[in-house]
Amino acid sequence: MRRWSWVVIISLSIAIYGCVSAPSEPYYQPSGSSLPVGQSSFAEYVEQTHQWLLHNRQFMTDNRMLEVQANSPFEMLPPTSAKSSTRKGILLVHGLADSPYSFVDIAPVLTNMGFVVRTILLQGHGSRPADLINADADDWRDLVAHHVALFKQDVDTLYLGGFSTGANLVSSYAMGDDDIAGLMLFSPGFKAGIGVDKFAPMVPMFTDWLYAPRLEGETNYVRYMVTPSNGFAQFYDTSAEVMFRFKQRRYNKPVFIALSQADSVIDVNRVLSLFSKRISNPNSRLLWFGERPETNDTRVKVFAAKVPQYHISNFSHMGILFRPDNPYYGFQGSERICDNGQSDNRLYRQCLDGGEIWYSAWGHVEKGRHHARLTFNPYFTQMVTELKKVLDEQSLVFVP
Repeated sequence: MRRWSWVVIISLSIAIYGCVSAPSEPYYQPSGSSLPVGQSSFAEYVEQTHQWLLHNRQFMTDNRMLEVQANSPFEMLPPTSAKSSTRKGILLVHGLADSPYSFVDIAPVLTNMGFVVRTILLQGHGSRPADLINADADDWRDLVAHHVALFKQDVDTLYLGGFSTGANLVSSYAMGDDDIAGLMLFSPGFKAGIGVDKFAPMVPMFTDWLYAPRLEGETNYVRYMVTPSNGFAQFYDTSAEVMFRFKQRRYNKPVFIALSQADSVIDVNRVLSLFSKRISNPNSRLLWFGERPETNDTRVKVFAAKVPQYHISNFSHMGILFRPDNPYYGFQGSERICDNGQSDNRLYRQCLDGGEIWYSAWGHVEKGRHHARLTFNPYFTQMVTELKKVLDEQSLVFVP
């Protein structure tokens, strides 16, 4: 790795990220404990994680059991009517600052297709943002590998799925294990959407926190609303690895990808290019929420990102995974992410007070409208239809 002078690194860190001192609230103090790992069964893993969260989580509401349940790994089994003679499973991995709640809507869809579904909780997550200060992407990789090995003992066919950073982790793993039957990826973070992402690993040497969040009225209990600098460094680590693997080889198993053109986190055009050039299976699909991109790849399906009936101006990084009727994140859900990168305090207060809002990706601005983060997908049913085409075992084609 090139050795930069400390003066240059510090200057870049301050100029680019706007470093701040660590807040003093308990929410920003590490728990001093690590998630238990290495269990011999998935049931044991779930129980131990559940107990760890009870003792180490900084709770956001008065309902502790609700919060623990939302952040705990889980397993869902297919109904008897959906079971097939072939036992098949899918392991799902959440993204940076998120939790297994990311898959609360897609998991039942998969079980109805006959899949056993398991989710895991990455180290540094589920408890408090400060626990990401000591998180390490290698620990995340080890956790994925361990649960893949456990899952293989119980199913004949195993798929992997992930959101954002989780999509990076499962993609890198799958490219080194030909036993994995295919991938299901939501907003995969293959390449960050900012040009200075390569400096991310250096910033934690000088500050734990990149910015002080505006937390007034925020009670989101299924994800962190602020991430320490080391979290972004570890995200970059997973991104760099998956890009390296794609340079080494094409991936020939079926892959499903869904992403937003307006995603503020990732370089979506790079993901599109990788899909067309390095993901070769003809049954693969990429769902693009936005204007039609410049591609001749017929496997790309386009959905308009502006949906006025749902007050949607464009799609966000996180809004793809949830149904419109999700009770927490849906159109009429109880949770609004009002701090969405805009500076108009009046409109921000209007959002917090339950006033009329629109939804968008981070940072989208229109005069006179406050845009909360889009946290649901009005095309959820159509997305499921396309997903089934990719995961339908009768149509799987493996390309050498």
